Amino acid sequence: MASRFIRWGFVPATMFAVAMLSVSASAQQPHHLLRGNMIPGQASQIRMMSSPAKAGQVQPVKVMAPEAIELSVVSGGSFVSTGQPSYVGGMQLGSLYRFRITGVQVARSFELYPSIELLDLLRPPKGLENDFPVPVVITDSDIREAIAGRLVTKVVYLEDPDVALPRGGTKDEQPYFDVSASEDPVRTADGLGRPMAILRIGSRVPTGDELANASMNAFNTATPSQATETYQPALKQNPRYIPPIFPATTRQVPPIRVPEAVITEQN
Repeated sequence: MASRFIRWGFVPATMFAVAMLSVSASAQQPHHLLRGNMIPGQASQIRMMSSPAKAGQVQPVKVMAPEAIELSVVSGGSFVSTGQPSYVGGMQLGSLYRFRITGVQVARSFELYPSIELLDLLRPPKGLENDFPVPVVITDSDIREAIAGRLVTKVVYLEDPDVALPRGGTKDEQPYFDVSASEDPVRTADGLGRPMAILRIGSRVPTGDELANASMNAFNTATPSQATETYQPALKQNPRYIPPIFPATTRQVPPIRVPEAVITEQN
């Protein structure tokens, strides 16, 4: 089954370099520990164990869905509506976060439970973490495919500036391309940049007991922490950015003196 694969570019000033490894023809092929067909949450747990220094760190994630749906998050062991189709919350490596989608135009009787897991963290300037959330976009096409019984898998990755194609776009736009069923989306993302998150839609439907029993915490789902996106697109710059003040120079620049010979020739 084909996987939907997201390409996400970041602000050029904060691009991150990707280390490149070369392997000779006689060398053994590297083992890819992470795969796109793992059970939800397993890849994030592996990344947390391989990077213990990142354990406990919070990464803001912005989930964006079509205007016609209602997005709910887990709180107190049950799903609570956000009242809007977008949501910004803090997530950690090693945890699985599930959401509920209702009010879909194509089939209002359906409920979908997409899951998101982190694979890495961004490194924005200190104090500006909420200005750069990882965007995860759920489109109408994703919802239709999930309702039709297909498993939609999206891998969001940070583009490598050395191989990224120059293109324009809006801040909330998230281009994507599809890979075949024989390709692994996580491995493909690793070859083009730095995988950041995995979105799955259609992989899990809770039972009635799971939804009714709050002690199950909405079928083993972590609760995102509160986070607020501070960046305001209507402004030309971040409102918290303070322009640097350079001291006034006291150096006097001597006037330019034209030689008399040059003045004579011009006259």
